[in-house]
Amino acid sequence: MSRNNTDNETNLLTAAVAAFESRMASGVGFDNLVDVDDVNSPTIATAEVTRPDISRLPDAIMDGVAVFCAGDRIVIERRASILRGNPYLDTRTYTVKSVDLENGDMVLWDVSLFQWARDNFITGPKLGQVYKLANGVNSSPGKKKRGRPRKNLEIAPVVRATDADGNPIKKRRGRPAGVKNRDKAIISVEKAERKALRAAKKASK
Repeated sequence: MSRNNTDNETNLLTAAVAAFESRMASGVGFDNLVDVDDVNSPTIATAEVTRPDISRLPDAIMDGVAVFCAGDRIVIERRASILRGNPYLDTRTYTVKSVDLENGDMVLWDVSLFQWARDNFITGPKLGQVYKLANGVNSSPGKKKRGRPRKNLEIAPVVRATDADGNPIKKRRGRPAGVKNRDKAIISVEKAERKALRAAKKASK
């Protein structure tokens, strides 16, 4: 497959997705929007192989009811409904800006692409799309927290010294008395040594 053919496939899929989102925004149906039957194209096949596994994430829709609200982040495994067979398109993380719980319409913001999107959590699952809550997923790819997780360290209570009557002993500032005291004989010997050393230095000049 030449590079030109691959670029053509990419352009076709991009144009189809743009038309798909435009139709969603206008509320027009999608029947016979694009008559493409080549679901085994290199672009679609590559997307299917690289599809991330989001099964570990909690479901965002339960029994047809959305368990999220505006401000939450959701992950959508999107399908290209304008192509025959509804092949896998991509997986995106969105911030929900508004959601209509009755008709399913959602206004979404894609942080990584800095663009708006629209979707419907009622019709989406019928097309094979998967909706998950983005628990543990960073809204800004590449900004991963580093370092060890912070542990809840237990702080030991402060134990204060008390006297015989149980009253706290006030801590005195400065050096404890006697820690630098020396014997007088040692002090005298050291003074004599220093005096002799000074006299020797003076005589040598």
